[in-house]
Amino acid sequence: MNIQRFFLAYWIVFFSICVQVNELKGQTSNQKKEHLSDNQADSLKDILAKQQAKYDELAKEHQKEKEAHQLAIEKINRQKQEESNQIAAKNDSWLWMILFLGTSGFILGFGLIFFFYKTSQKNQKTNRILSSKVAEKTEHLMDAIHKLEETNRDLDTFLYKASHDLKGPLTTLDGLCNIGLMELENEPAREYLQMQKKVIYNLQLLLFRIVEIGNIRHHENHLKPIKLKRLFHRMTRSMHRAEGFDNVNFIINIGEDIQVETDPDMLEIALDNVLKNALQHANYQKYRPGEVSLEVTPEKEHTLITIKDNGQGILPELQHRIFEMFFRGTDYFKGFGLGLYKAKIAMRKIGGEISLKSSKSGETIFLIKIPKNKGLAITASPLIEIEKSIDSEVEKC
Repeated sequence: MNIQRFFLAYWIVFFSICVQVNELKGQTSNQKKEHLSDNQADSLKDILAKQQAKYDELAKEHQKEKEAHQLAIEKINRQKQEESNQIAAKNDSWLWMILFLGTSGFILGFGLIFFFYKTSQKNQKTNRILSSKVAEKTEHLMDAIHKLEETNRDLDTFLYKASHDLKGPLTTLDGLCNIGLMELENEPAREYLQMQKKVIYNLQLLLFRIVEIGNIRHHENHLKPIKLKRLFHRMTRSMHRAEGFDNVNFIINIGEDIQVETDPDMLEIALDNVLKNALQHANYQKYRPGEVSLEVTPEKEHTLITIKDNGQGILPELQHRIFEMFFRGTDYFKGFGLGLYKAKIAMRKIGGEISLKSSKSGETIFLIKIPKNKGLAITASPLIEIEKSIDSEVEKC
């Protein structure tokens, strides 16, 4: 813009000079080559001087504007150079940062790989040592298990045969007591013989129960379809001679077509002992009628049998022991504490399960699960529990 103004002023001054020169030429030609007067020459000089002064002033302004323009260009170039230097410095810093991060990442990755490699090697070595120790311990454990199984089989056989062998002497003692009662007239002696007969009867009954447990353990399963409602009616009718039967109402909520496929002997043993237990407890309070209910719920993998009575219940601190051998939760009822234990091992024999769902005053609920999978059977386990408690029970008898 400043350059354009300069050239415009220059051409204006030049044009005005040309016009004045033409005027002077015209005046010279009109005066027929007359000599200019001194005043005209002076005025012309003044005009030329003024025009020269304007030209010089414009030239100076142009020079100043040119210098200012040059300074602005130099300033812009310096700014661009500084920006370029800053960008280069940033690029260099980013490059160094990338190189640093890449090197650090490589070193870290290599370190992690080395660490994991060493850890893997150490773990493999530890696993080999552990596997060797586990194999060694497993071998010792298997030897111990085989020895224990052999010992238990021997114990099982001994107790099973001993129970049978003891029947003979007990039967002889019972016969001698009967002979004594027939021949003796001394009343105290007869009372002693009656007490002896009672002890012998209890011992015979205990031996019979032990033989039953042995029979359960040695039983071979034979699966058959069983209609549960028919089975329950038959079992409840078979209890008509039990004490308190007439005071108990049996409620059977089972469909006619519900059936299971299992071993009938083991199922009947389990149900018989649970029902007898419920019958005894339902008669605990004589002033009100007892009630025992049976329900069946088919499930996906099991058939669930629920047996509920309205008896006194089981104390919470005793509930976890009710399936133990020879355990009796109360002295109110007679027995050896083998009923629920027999039910447990019978259910195990067919792959089932028996459990106490809940027990409180007025309501005790047992659950029996019968598997729907065919062919389930549990190998006969040893009579190891008998060894722990048979001596005390014989003493009680």
